[in-house]
Amino acid sequence: MASIQTMNPVGEVAVLEIRSRSIDSLTGRTVALMDARKVNSDVFLARAEKLLKEQYGVAAVVYGGKPNSGRGAPKEVLDELGVKGEAAIVAFGD
Repeated sequence: MASIQTMNPVGEVAVLEIRSRSIDSLTGRTVALMDARKVNSDVFLARAEKLLKEQYGVAAVVYGGKPNSGRGAPKEVLDELGVKGEAAIVAFGD
């Protein structure tokens, strides 16, 4: 008699809980803009910066970027944006 062994290919996944502070308004705030280095993400971010300042009263933006589109942003870049920015936008492009 033959037997069949089945295996579950789903691994265990650790879940990281991220808590962020919320803000009621962007007026007077600093927004972090992350360039994911995809085609036209820089164009998107430049336009986003202009609109954020003109329409939402954003006081300043800080920029960060990944080394290239296929890699994650360095921890130092993420830490800096997290400290300086009160809100964030990541531009993927294409």
